[in-house]
Amino acid sequence: MREMTRRRFVSAALALIGAGATGGAAAALEKIPDLDGRWFGAGLDLFIDTTRLQGNADPAKPFNRQSFFIRNVTGPMVVFVIGPEVFFARMDDPNTMVVSRGGLPDTYTLKRLRRR
Repeated sequence: MREMTRRRFVSAALALIGAGATGGAAAALEKIPDLDGRWFGAGLDLFIDTTRLQGNADPAKPFNRQSFFIRNVTGPMVVFVIGPEVFFARMDDPNTMVVSRGGLPDTYTLKRLRRR
């Protein structure tokens, strides 16, 4: 049973790659901005690890990682989720993002912590 499921998964993945070669999925992936790192600003700190699909929006619990995924990318606008929270971000500069939390009117300007 597992081998059959694995074959289906591999077939589906290959079909997606094939579709991407024509411009579908690959074109969408190219538009995803680099969100990895620690982002700091007045009133909000974020940690995002896109490789492990984890994030943190609670500086009081820095090692508490929650699930992270991107919902939508439209130009410089990115909608992403960390745990139960939805974030709307605009990234005109790769090291700066203006973020609002879902359902709240406040916006935060975050700067990425310099990478080593």
